[in-house]
Amino acid sequence: MKDRGLDFNGFKPGGGFDFGLGGADPDQANAIADECSVSSGVNTVVSLYFAMQRNPQNQDEAEIIAACLVEERAVPAGYTASDYTRDAPEMAFPFTDKDSGEQALERCSKDPLGMVRAER
Repeated sequence: MKDRGLDFNGFKPGGGFDFGLGGADPDQANAIADECSVSSGVNTVVSLYFAMQRNPQNQDEAEIIAACLVEERAVPAGYTASDYTRDAPEMAFPFTDKDSGEQALERCSKDPLGMVRAER
């Protein structure tokens, strides 16, 4: 990125990163950042790194997200992995409250086991 005029400002939790435009327009800077991410292999490495942080035992995603949603009280107590698998494609979750349920879904999708939050 530096060779292309951008300033790398570090990774954020979840694998995203910040960078300075270095005089480029935003669209051009984003295109450069995307190209650099692919050509350097950072997309793959960062994806694996953060996947290991959020689910180190490689547990079933539907199970851990459903359990997280129940723990967050975003869905009814009996909500299961099969319920999540059914509801996810259409985003038709039985949230107890729509706004807080959507926020819980975002949190649970990013960090279903609370592994990343514990490190902040």
